[in-house]
Amino acid sequence: MKHDLSIFKTHKPRLIGEEDFFKAAVLIALIENGEDYDVLFEVRSSQIPDQPGDVCFPGGAVESGESYEAAAVRETCEELLIKPEQIKIIGASDIMHIRNTMIYPYVGTLTDYTDSFSKDEVAEVFRVPLKFFFETEPDKYVVDAMAQPEEGFPYELIQGGRDYKWRVMHTVELFYQYEGHVIWGLTARMLDAFLKLL
Repeated sequence: MKHDLSIFKTHKPRLIGEEDFFKAAVLIALIENGEDYDVLFEVRSSQIPDQPGDVCFPGGAVESGESYEAAAVRETCEELLIKPEQIKIIGASDIMHIRNTMIYPYVGTLTDYTDSFSKDEVAEVFRVPLKFFFETEPDKYVVDAMAQPEEGFPYELIQGGRDYKWRVMHTVELFYQYEGHVIWGLTARMLDAFLKLL
């Protein structure tokens, strides 16, 4: 029997394994400051298990049946103790993909926000003038990640065996420092993509 190849005429490419990825959405929240905008950041609570104390954008996991935009709004409202009407979504920024995680950033403005936040998830919030990021070059450092096969890996099945030349993954980490806060990691990379689009 001959296989029908017509599926490829209408197939929309996706990342292989995407259905098993952890998906999250965040809001790059902008607040008018008179002349331009401030970018709002959170410091994650020391009580949460993932990246406690790190600086991040408001956001979190996408729930079943929920759109990425709706997740960004819902999570922002929960973390900042605000109402959806206080958020005006302008549009989407570029998607962050790392290992088995995809993060969907949205850009939006906040109105009538008074620096409230849920202490269950957030230790503090702070604002950085948008112009700071255009006037300040981040520090850049390269992180190399090497493959580490598990015990019992079948080296005999690959060319070179134990001497196989694994590719080294190079990641450039960006660091912004502002009034005692360090913005780095995925947050800095999503911020950098947003700034390049802007």
